[in-house]
Amino acid sequence: MMKNLSGTLPKALVILKFIANQQGEVSFQQIKNHSSLSSNVLSRILKTYLEWDFFVKNSETGLYSLGSESINLAKTILQENALHDIAAEAVKILANGTQESAAFFEFDGDLIKLIAKKEMANSYHYLKLMSSEIHSPNNAFIYCILPFLSEVKSQGFMDKSDEAFNFEKTKVEDDFCEIRKNKFLLRKERYQRAEISRICVPVFAGEKIIGSIGVTINSHKLKASDSQEILQQCMTAARSIEAKL
Repeated sequence: MMKNLSGTLPKALVILKFIANQQGEVSFQQIKNHSSLSSNVLSRILKTYLEWDFFVKNSETGLYSLGSESINLAKTILQENALHDIAAEAVKILANGTQESAAFFEFDGDLIKLIAKKEMANSYHYLKLMSSEIHSPNNAFIYCILPFLSEVKSQGFMDKSDEAFNFEKTKVEDDFCEIRKNKFLLRKERYQRAEISRICVPVFAGEKIIGSIGVTINSHKLKASDSQEILQQCMTAARSIEAKL
């Protein structure tokens, strides 16, 4: 027995869920029987779905099935869930291997946000990032992503975060060129009263930037040879994520 549906959105979602669960073509009458909607209401909803390519209608049989937009949406959701699991495992391995706090920041096409971290004792921790606030402990991870965004999108993040980034504006373009060339960022900076090093590596899905992974280290205990070894571990972690996507 269907719940009493009020409003267009619940009705539309019931129809979408029904057709998705059928995993094939369904008739107008099957949808009508399942949703208990009138023919007029159902026709209007189906017309909208067809116009937006969420459904397709077989011109010969008149049956309905999922369209390209529904399939793309499902793929996006599955990929995002997969990325979270894959990134969490890579971060765990990286932190255990380096004995430093490690993190992965995702760029989802709009926001940059922390989705995986493993914090080690006596190491630096990571703060959650929302679209309107960028915290200093995270800035190198974000800076490692920006060179691979459009100029408008990249500048938008920079404009929101002038104080937090602490990067010299005159050196930004040179920095971006180096990051694009080397595919990593190794940077020492002052944070509160400590000198720390951040080692970050961008992560891609094909040609598209999807985030960055790396560690933050107390610089006073970091030797040059150690930094190169940790960089290699960060790069291995990035490649492991890419290989599983």
